Amino acid sequence: MIESIYWLALAIALAWTIEAATGFGSIVIALSIAALFLPIEQVVPILVVLNITMTIPMVIKYRDQIDWPILLKSILPLMSAGAITALLLAPYVDGRWLPIGFALLVLWFSSRSLLMLLKTSTSPKPNRPWQTKSLIFLAGITHGLYASGGPLLVYSLSGSRLSKSQFRTTLITVWASLNTLMAIWFIATDTMTKSTWVSILVLIPIVFIGARLGAWLHHKVDEQKFKLMVAVLLVLTSILLIIKQVS
Repeated sequence: MIESIYWLALAIALAWTIEAATGFGSIVIALSIAALFLPIEQVVPILVVLNITMTIPMVIKYRDQIDWPILLKSILPLMSAGAITALLLAPYVDGRWLPIGFALLVLWFSSRSLLMLLKTSTSPKPNRPWQTKSLIFLAGITHGLYASGGPLLVYSLSGSRLSKSQFRTTLITVWASLNTLMAIWFIATDTMTKSTWVSILVLIPIVFIGARLGAWLHHKVDEQKFKLMVAVLLVLTSILLIIKQVS
């Protein structure tokens, strides 16, 4: 893990810088890069705890902007059920398929994001109720496997009535809640080794450095062009990850 910590630190610095600059999911970016060099099951517990250190303070600070009805009646029950299902099934999943599944998820999401950014007009249509519920449950599955339920959850809420601030804060609350649940699971199942905790302590400063750098970049760069670059980066990274796994 000592040699790999440098690659993971680079992935985390880049991921949290991009999230602070654009609002894009840090775990998806960090795991996309880190999975090229490290096993996904080794990286996920680290990213989960690091995410908690950032999201819980934000939930406390912006709690007035949370849409509690949709969070408690729809998102959390379905995503929690999906995440628990994934955590229970994960030991029986062939580890060789985890990176490919994640790469396909990222390729779908980043390709869709790229197309939407290139369009002159983007007005997502709301999903039907059964579609929304199914997608939220699947988002829980992907979160339980990869701590990356964001792509499917965002897609499931397309055309929702939430304002931008409500949407952002409600999603942050979802990640804080589910990642806390996952961290408890990892501790209870002895997934969190001494090496994992050491890595977390070493990487926490990297998270805050990335967040500060991203906040500075937010006011210096063209957000649309920056998001376009991130989408291209994720498309290329997911393709590289697929090639690595099948070759």
